[in-house]
Amino acid sequence: GIILNQITRFGVPVFIFLSGWGLTVAESYERSASYFVFLKKRLSKLLPAYLVWNIIYVLYDVIFEDLDFTISAFIEGIFYGTNYPHLYFVPLIVLFYLAFPLLRKMGETHWGLFVSFMITIGSLEFYPILKEGFTQNQNPFNWLFYFVFGIWIAEHDEMVKKQLNNYLLFIGFIFSLLYMVMEPIAIADDLVLVQTRPSVLFYSVFVILMTVNLPKWLNNSKDLLRPLSDYSFAIYLSHYLFIRIYRLIWPDIPVIILLVLVISSSIVLEQVKQKLIKSNPLGNIRKL
Repeated sequence: GIILNQITRFGVPVFIFLSGWGLTVAESYERSASYFVFLKKRLSKLLPAYLVWNIIYVLYDVIFEDLDFTISAFIEGIFYGTNYPHLYFVPLIVLFYLAFPLLRKMGETHWGLFVSFMITIGSLEFYPILKEGFTQNQNPFNWLFYFVFGIWIAEHDEMVKKQLNNYLLFIGFIFSLLYMVMEPIAIADDLVLVQTRPSVLFYSVFVILMTVNLPKWLNNSKDLLRPLSDYSFAIYLSHYLFIRIYRLIWPDIPVIILLVLVISSSIVLEQVKQKLIKSNPLGNIRKL
């Protein structure tokens, strides 16, 4: 379980990397009439659903977990993404969207990439000392490099592919993977669920570079996952709720059955939502 957990630690870093990469490749900012048009298009896809799911999770905890609810804590949780463990991702991405013109400039140059790397490494290393007002996951500096790295890869794609050495890349990937697996088992304590640490950064970078360097025939296999990717945001928002519900109903549920049920339930819920949207003539729930 620990090994599988550590092997998949690249998940959130890659999501953030892809956010910076995707905006740059699509020229989303350049094609927008203004900065505010750019933000409106991005945030209208995130915030309504995010707010609704904050309410759903708090209601669940109030009803089933006897949560002491206060309006001030709920509002603070919306801004920090702390109303449920996985919700920090949306405020984090919103911050990067707000700062995108500046981060875009950083990602255009090697120096900008280096500065973002030093900021992230510094934050990861000195967080226990500095004790910022953010928790580790909510701290944007812990994730800054991944977003800028995505922009940089988009800007220098051909150069990166030409200069990558397959053997050195593979060796780096293997060593970073072995360290990731061994760190929480034999090197340090209480690191199983901590993803804001330097070892995750280096491992994630090698995963990204390995993927960038995939042969074309293998990269084309992404089409097999495209249908699932259409539901990715819905699965992200709802999966924690279904995990809690199924474990409440069946405390000893096998993990593989739980996985299938959670993904299936999230997809069904999203399909129901889409049908409701299409059947609503006034479009009042379109953004949900």
